Amino acid sequence: MEVLPYKGRVVAILAGILALDNRGYLRCFAECKTLNAMGGVLKKWILSGFAVCILSLTSTALAELFDYRNTAMGGSGVASSNFVAAPLYNPALLTRYDSNQRGYVLTLPSVGVEYADSDELMVGLDDIVADIDSLEGELDRVLGMSGWEQYIAFQQMLASPLRESIVEQMKSLDKNYLLFDVALSTSLAKSNRHSGWAVSVNKTVDGGVGAVYDDADEQRLNSAQTLSDLDQLGSSVLGVAMYVTDYSFSYGREFWLADSRLAWGVTAKMQQVETLFYRASINNYNADDITNSENKVSDSGVNLDLGGSYWLNDHWNIGATVFNVIGADYETVHADDSYAKIDIAPLLVAALAYSNGSTTYALDIDLSDRAGLDIYAADKKLSLGNSRFYRVGAEWQTFTWLTTRLGYRMDRGSIKEDVLSVGVGLNYWQAVNFDLALMAGASGSYGGVLRLAMQI
Repeated sequence: MEVLPYKGRVVAILAGILALDNRGYLRCFAECKTLNAMGGVLKKWILSGFAVCILSLTSTALAELFDYRNTAMGGSGVASSNFVAAPLYNPALLTRYDSNQRGYVLTLPSVGVEYADSDELMVGLDDIVADIDSLEGELDRVLGMSGWEQYIAFQQMLASPLRESIVEQMKSLDKNYLLFDVALSTSLAKSNRHSGWAVSVNKTVDGGVGAVYDDADEQRLNSAQTLSDLDQLGSSVLGVAMYVTDYSFSYGREFWLADSRLAWGVTAKMQQVETLFYRASINNYNADDITNSENKVSDSGVNLDLGGSYWLNDHWNIGATVFNVIGADYETVHADDSYAKIDIAPLLVAALAYSNGSTTYALDIDLSDRAGLDIYAADKKLSLGNSRFYRVGAEWQTFTWLTTRLGYRMDRGSIKEDVLSVGVGLNYWQAVNFDLALMAGASGSYGGVLRLAMQI
């Protein structure tokens, strides 16, 4: 079977993740190993002395929120969202009545994707795979010889820079990782001059692929004299998956305090969570075992987002949201001495926005960290660390049917790459909306959101 190229593998992974049924997520991880689209690569990662970690986080941890408008504006939205995006960013903004909106707004399933490989992890692993293939072929050729001829060929092979090159490449990729976010959402929202509500369903995955180099494998690789010696490399394969489906109801209400206009809002979420963790030694690794029932843990729970908004005047607005008021810890099954752990803590975001009807400017600041995920394997630990974002965005309504957007996101924790975003929105007959947002970073981070909505 033909091995898919690098971009083809990425598309295969994302296609599996985007499956609307929960089983589709697990099938993605299994099939990416079974098919040559991913399985051949993982086999070589094992032989090259890496512990390969497929990490997936929930939206309540590191996952990015995706919205056609706010993503194009750098991800800002806690003070600037329209009422359609308010359930995701600040439910108090469900009170942001728009006289141009007709009754109910139905958002058909929208898709958001962000992919970042700033260290070119996948490309580097492809190079290592090619060198490992060369080493295996050369070793197999030498083992087919005998006597003095074999001795001479073996000494020439040891003098070759190939093994040293493989070791240096593995060291350079140690603890590097690839990140991706995928989100699907659909909602029905209604707003009037004083209150608003929405029901929504959101599926999110935040994940990555990481590489951890075992120092002892340098000696094992350099001293390998048979093909079976390569099987003694002290590395293992780790598979982790976690995804969440949120069923949400949001409500926002406006009120006046003296001469001040304020609003409050709440999003109540029922969450379905399933985690998967798999670990096997090199000799016992089998892709078909990854999705076995003993590797899975299912859970469910509830959570809340609380939002507030204060209008300084007709144009300036201050907003704040506490996401995931109810903290939660998720720990996967233990495979020998390995497991994954996520600490989900409340996240506070403050924001400031200006709008005059045709132009909007927004600034969002994380006031607390977005907790990451830790993988524990014996004395090894791979941590994605914590992020803290600063976001700025702008929107211009160029014509009644055309809107343009621009934004920038910076991660003070340096976990995710800083990205620039742009977007465009088309409004047909005040009834059908088509929106596209694109984002890109300087070192290989890309993303986008596509939305189609109807007013009924």
